[in-house]
Amino acid sequence: MKRGSFLVLSVFVLALGLFSLGQAPSGNRAKASATLNGKKLVIEYGQPELRGRDVMSMATPGTVWRMGMNEVTELNTEAALKFTGLTLQRGKYSLWTKKVSEQEWLLIVNRKTGQWGTEYDGQQDLGSTPWTLSELKTPVEQMTITLSGEGKQGKLELAWGTRKLSTTFTAD
Repeated sequence: MKRGSFLVLSVFVLALGLFSLGQAPSGNRAKASATLNGKKLVIEYGQPELRGRDVMSMATPGTVWRMGMNEVTELNTEAALKFTGLTLQRGKYSLWTKKVSEQEWLLIVNRKTGQWGTEYDGQQDLGSTPWTLSELKTPVEQMTITLSGEGKQGKLELAWGTRKLSTTFTAD
């Protein structure tokens, strides 16, 4: 009887493990999307919460920071994009942020995708563009990325806590 119970339990545990492999990872995943110049842009990212912290102030200058949590934040674009000092062909990229100083931040675009958000490889960087930093009157508890625009003109924003980072681009 013990052997039969062990077999049933083993099959149950194996089935549960296989079932969980097909499930989405835990955590809050979100999408930001826009259509510019008739072409779709989508950013998929994890949405961490502040929980009483001032994370953007805690970021050490010079350190590359993942934009989100868990899996890497990814941009999938059907359009070629032109930022200040950076041109991207249509395709899929990972997005990162670097705090240069309290007032200076960079958006980094990297060709490597599909990895965990802590697996940054600077050798795969395509380039960077400056973020514009502004203060928010109402704090944002859950990090939020937005894409907006009209025609060929687009805007990418990241809001968290009392700060917002933004940059503009054109879509061809």
